Amino acid sequence: LPPGHESSSSNNDDFELLWGHRKYLVLLGVLAVGVTYNAGLTPPGGSWTLNKDGHDAGDPVMHDGFSERYEVFFYCNATAFAASLVLIILLLSKSVTRKRMWLHSMQLTMILDLFSLLGAYAAGSCRALKSSIYIWVLVFAVITYVGIHTLVSTRFIPRKLKQNLQRMINTVLIKRGFLVRQVSIPLENVEEARKFILTLVIFAATITYQAGLNPPGGFWAENDHGSNKVHMAFPPYKHHPATSVLRSNYLGRYNIFIVSNSTSFVASLVIIILLLSPKLSGHGIRTKAVIVCVVVDLSCLIVAYAAGCCREVATSFYVVFIIVIVWISFAILAGFFVCRPVANWLQKVKTSSLCCVEKLGRALSLSFSRHRPSNAEQENSYEILFSDDHPIHSENVHTDSNQVPNQNADDIRTEKHLKKTRTCMLLLAILAVSLAYQSGLNPPGGFWSRSKDHHSAADRILEDTHHRRFIAFFYLNAIAFVASIVMITLLLNKMVSNKVTKRRALPITMIVVLLSLTGAFAVGNCREAKKTIFISALVCSVLAYVLIHVLIAVHIIPPEWRSN
Repeated sequence: LPPGHESSSSNNDDFELLWGHRKYLVLLGVLAVGVTYNAGLTPPGGSWTLNKDGHDAGDPVMHDGFSERYEVFFYCNATAFAASLVLIILLLSKSVTRKRMWLHSMQLTMILDLFSLLGAYAAGSCRALKSSIYIWVLVFAVITYVGIHTLVSTRFIPRKLKQNLQRMINTVLIKRGFLVRQVSIPLENVEEARKFILTLVIFAATITYQAGLNPPGGFWAENDHGSNKVHMAFPPYKHHPATSVLRSNYLGRYNIFIVSNSTSFVASLVIIILLLSPKLSGHGIRTKAVIVCVVVDLSCLIVAYAAGCCREVATSFYVVFIIVIVWISFAILAGFFVCRPVANWLQKVKTSSLCCVEKLGRALSLSFSRHRPSNAEQENSYEILFSDDHPIHSENVHTDSNQVPNQNADDIRTEKHLKKTRTCMLLLAILAVSLAYQSGLNPPGGFWSRSKDHHSAADRILEDTHHRRFIAFFYLNAIAFVASIVMITLLLNKMVSNKVTKRRALPITMIVVLLSLTGAFAVGNCREAKKTIFISALVCSVLAYVLIHVLIAVHIIPPEWRSN
């Protein structure tokens, strides 16, 4: 092909990718506008609270003590805010007359937006130069890893060597009794994975940006005077204003939080940049390089939450331990399902259980035999919905050539339903993670600003004033965070998510997440018992109404009325 034709084809691919994912890019622009708007109005470092020592109340503390760093943050954050608005305007344009001009404008705006966010985060999340340098080194390290991983997997490793290695692994697994299948990732699954991962990392970048600029514990403003003058712009304060209170009292915990949160933020932005390139994202997803970055992103998010949501080592260890135990349990169960003897045994148990249920239904329903011929179609659909790899055939179910198209239609309908369910649950899980992460790092009641009266600065006020209420809030919020992370991990794998969705495991987990968030809201938004009881009663009444509505629609309303 001539060079001009290749360039035109590449531009068309880039245009189709960006235009096809414009709703996710609109989501990116909207969230970027939101976080940069909030960061501009409440800049990192806090504000002065008193008119004394040569400053006015309400002015940014960081502007007086770290003027150069504040200027970098201010202009980078303002640039990201403006670029996000321009991005939204470009995406909402219905008539694109000049595709090439629109494409280059989009790419330039997105790159400017993402790198401005990186610059604002590097300047505002820390006060030491080496910490800011670490963030940029981390960016290049992640990009270098993805590039090396993709190049090694696609260019430098011969295809015969990869086939021989895969054949050896399959032989070992077959000897150990595992079911081995040749799995190829079609283009449709690559596109679906790109959309899901893009949604996840957009929300992850949003919450880590906010948490990095406003870490848990707050910032020092006016505080006790010390013997040494810590900065020329400040009086001789004991603690440096505009620095983190958590860093002064819990240095190790603060370092773990800021490193993990920064790694998660950088990984999210790098993944966004990679996913917006059709060639890089396709190779990255197929070679699992992007998946590795997503796993690192979620792992750092967990570590940052465990370090920032509490002040005791035992509690942080408990949060991480619970997540690790749940992941190990899912891995062991997945291994059991793949193992051939265990799969055969589970198939026998499933067959015998269905036979027992059928016999019990015959015994309890007098009209079972009378209505049985008309329910053959329902049994076929039941088989399609709840069978995975080995369909269970009953002796009384007869299929002929006329029913094959109906089964194919049911398969297509079931596949669409599973895809929609997976998308909805992923969005709910991402939203739950975002809420739980932010409320865990900044719990209701705020933090103590001074160390006195048997409490330390950066400790939770609610924990000292309403201990039982705080404990209830903390554990309910932690349950929602952990369950949502596990759900996201399962939903990113299409095969695993379809199986656990069919068995109602993910919907039940989603209910647990929503109830945990509701309970955390009930105990955290007020301090009086009667208000908490009122909120709980309101939630229970809404749930009861929904349950009654569903039961009436399923068991009382005739099917003819529902179809009409």
